[in-house]
Amino acid sequence: MVETAQADGMTHKAPDYEEERRSTRRRAPGHAQTGETATATSGKLLRVSVDRGPVTLAEWAETVGRTEDSVRNHWRPLPGFPQPVGRRPSASPGPGVAIYARAELDAWRAQWEVSRDKPAPERLAVPGDPDEYLTLGAIARRLGVDGRTVTQYRSLIDQAAASEQHGQRRRYRLADVIEVLNTRAGRGVSLTPEVDRRRTHD
Repeated sequence: MVETAQADGMTHKAPDYEEERRSTRRRAPGHAQTGETATATSGKLLRVSVDRGPVTLAEWAETVGRTEDSVRNHWRPLPGFPQPVGRRPSASPGPGVAIYARAELDAWRAQWEVSRDKPAPERLAVPGDPDEYLTLGAIARRLGVDGRTVTQYRSLIDQAAASEQHGQRRRYRLADVIEVLNTRAGRGVSLTPEVDRRRTHD
């Protein structure tokens, strides 16, 4: 309010219209809620948090409309998923809860949304003697890819590839492993349709 002097000698308060406009201003429909913003990726709107501090998987899962189990079971095992940046102390004894960089999680999810609908990748050539037996980690190094790119298919490889046990390590016939990898549907798409439906709709 603004004070003004009138002819009767009394001081009156004039309406502050700017203050009134501020108090009656309303959020436009579709505006992101406090602490959130929306970003478009491949025609889809992704909800990400403006707060860039570290988060647990449970906290991040809630912001992207998924359950913690969905993120932990279906996204975390995929190649390139961010690693924890530390641990948050908890009330109970133990090492605490793993925390992640929120920006890294958001960036990974945006890339996943872009890549998951791509067609199956080109077939891989066998990098060496087809009958050579190697660990999955050694095969990944031969291919020049992250180890999880190969190990995420371990259950299928165990079923389809010839293998032999050497102490604590299992080695697989190289050509058999490459054949399993060449049957994958594409980055971010499960070989099991039921798993991929859960990943999409959880």
